Amino acid sequence: SIFKLLLQRYSTQRDIAVGIPVAGRNTSAVEELIGFFVNTLVLRSQIDLNHTFPDWLKLVQATLADALQHQDIPFSEVVDAVGAARIPGKNPLFRVMFQVQGAGYQLQNAQQLDLGMPGLSLSQQWVEPGETKFDMSWHVIERDGELLVAVEYRTQLFKEVRVAQMLRHFHTLINEVVDNPDQKLSQFSLLSDEEREQILTQWSQGESVDTPVHFLPDRFEQQVKMTPNAIAVTDRASQSALTYQQLNHRANKLAHWLRNQGIGIDVDNDKSGSEKLVGICLTPGIDLMTALLATLKAGGAYIPLDPDLPSDRVRYMVTDAKPTVLIGHSDCLDASLVGEVSATVFFLDKDEQMLIAQPGTNLANQLTSQS
Repeated sequence: SIFKLLLQRYSTQRDIAVGIPVAGRNTSAVEELIGFFVNTLVLRSQIDLNHTFPDWLKLVQATLADALQHQDIPFSEVVDAVGAARIPGKNPLFRVMFQVQGAGYQLQNAQQLDLGMPGLSLSQQWVEPGETKFDMSWHVIERDGELLVAVEYRTQLFKEVRVAQMLRHFHTLINEVVDNPDQKLSQFSLLSDEEREQILTQWSQGESVDTPVHFLPDRFEQQVKMTPNAIAVTDRASQSALTYQQLNHRANKLAHWLRNQGIGIDVDNDKSGSEKLVGICLTPGIDLMTALLATLKAGGAYIPLDPDLPSDRVRYMVTDAKPTVLIGHSDCLDASLVGEVSATVFFLDKDEQMLIAQPGTNLANQLTSQS
């Protein structure tokens, strides 16, 4: 139960499946036979972090008891029955094995073996298997009145430092459960006192760094300097394109014109703030990018008006927002709307000659973090 809670904390998954081995000697007829009878069971649990640990323990116990009643069914038949995919290098149904070697392994697990043979002494050492059958295998071994935990893992998936950390967290979680057995699962912590101190104190004492604020127009102008002749925007409909330098020059002219219309001025005394608003009704393309960039360069805010929306919807949006300027194409803005609004209307497909006299230089930035 504690091990599954550990896996939930590391994976954040609520559906946890773990494999366990069973000896397969559940009848007296095979107890004395020599041979390999081990089978594998899959224990699958849905974890609800609002459960208390006693409730969670009962659920896991019920799952284990149910699985043991069907332990004679070979694992391969279970895989076939549920239609699990067999992928080379990956175990079906579960990826993590958890094994507890209890009283029946006392002789095998002892540090010094006593076979009762005079003059003969034996000792055991760990042998590196070289490979593992599962992504991770945890072995809990009873030895000399203590519990020893050994972990096999795929080095392609886990680093040694991560596995060592999992072992420490497993130990911490066991202590947490022993000390506060009635807590909700969500309340148990994996962190030791040292880790908590490191996170809350040591790692939180870094020096603060003042990072300069750069807005989109600034970033774009930096890119213009780095790659002036690179293609910035293309228009598939007209099969045309602009470089960063060309787009910047065109947007600057429109931005200067917008400044002359009052866009971007100080509106501290204007309760509505409408003097910064520009309605843009254009289809995707070069003109749309020019209008958006120009509005931001001028220090204004744009209202996107989709030309495909019903005219009544566009009329409502314009009437409600009360922009100072409307930018569009003559075929995008309804003629009746143009006659009704008080905003200055600029048609990019007809009025661009008005921008000839405007400078193509970058504007002084009026944007702030409060804009």
